[in-house]
Amino acid sequence: MPTIYLVTEGDYSSYRVTAAFDDRDLAESFRKTWNDVAGSNAYNDVEEFELNPTHPPIGMYKEARYRVGVGGTLLPDLGYSEEPRVYAAKDRIWMEPKAHVYCRGDGIWIVSVRCAADQDPHKIASDAVAQHLAEEAGIA
Repeated sequence: MPTIYLVTEGDYSSYRVTAAFDDRDLAESFRKTWNDVAGSNAYNDVEEFELNPTHPPIGMYKEARYRVGVGGTLLPDLGYSEEPRVYAAKDRIWMEPKAHVYCRGDGIWIVSVRCAADQDPHKIASDAVAQHLAEEAGIA
């Protein structure tokens, strides 16, 4: 499959594609020139994509966030989707599940999970909370 190289600029809501190339060296040269013109504050990068792919990227992953209730029960985090969100990544960075248990500034405990698309984020979150509670109790 042919590959294209996109020179991107900005981040979040200001993210955009500046130019597209069929050669990485040309894209890198353009990016460097664009950096020189725009100044050192410009955030841009060269991103590589397969042209006309036959399947989605292999690095699909889910992201979910829950409030930790009494006894470690998991509740939807207000203002956050109750269903896990599915994202695509260009590599396999999310194939190993990651769970982070933390306390927000308002005293509410949160567990945030990222895992492969075929894994269950609710189970991973439950296991992480159980481990956290055991560590707090001194039994883990």
